[in-house]
Amino acid sequence: MPSAIITVPNTILRQQNSVVDLENDALLKTLSTQLKKTLDDKEDPKGVGISAPQIGKNLQAFATLLPENANTEDFEREDMPEDAEAVSLVVYWNPKILSTSPEKTFGPDPENPIVEGCLSIPKLYAPVPRFSWVELEYVDEQLTKQVKKFHGFAARVVQHEYDHLQGMLFTDYVLQYDIPLYELRKNKFVEIDSTIAQAF
Repeated sequence: MPSAIITVPNTILRQQNSVVDLENDALLKTLSTQLKKTLDDKEDPKGVGISAPQIGKNLQAFATLLPENANTEDFEREDMPEDAEAVSLVVYWNPKILSTSPEKTFGPDPENPIVEGCLSIPKLYAPVPRFSWVELEYVDEQLTKQVKKFHGFAARVVQHEYDHLQGMLFTDYVLQYDIPLYELRKNKFVEIDSTIAQAF
């Protein structure tokens, strides 16, 4: 069964997250199943990533649901394939960002910034500055340490989920950089008072 997704302003989303015990087979199996099932089953909106805190577990883990070609500079959310078999569902244990691009970006097209949302903040979206690439160290489900560079949209998803493990939300950037905040109403983005993010 998928887990319930924690939403703002639940304090679980703001707490410190513990390192996952990689020797606890039962924990790994249960958490992996919960992350995958919750993300894979989520519809309207469909998610591309979910972190352990979002399902009530303050542990350093997240999952992504992305096609391989998402790991390029020019890939955008709209390029996601409709065929579920064309995407990979991956779990990352104890991830750590090792290095980043020198610059941040709002997406490949400066005139059309990528608008970012979150399953824990329903119906709210904002353009968020993200590093164009990040190098991530993590342990995979075979308990093998990996170091991988993520670009473009994949890098954006990884940074969003990694922020969750630091107790951060995308709305923190709205407040920090005075970025507009939008609410999705009848399939249209309507700008709203960004200060409501202070309550999250």
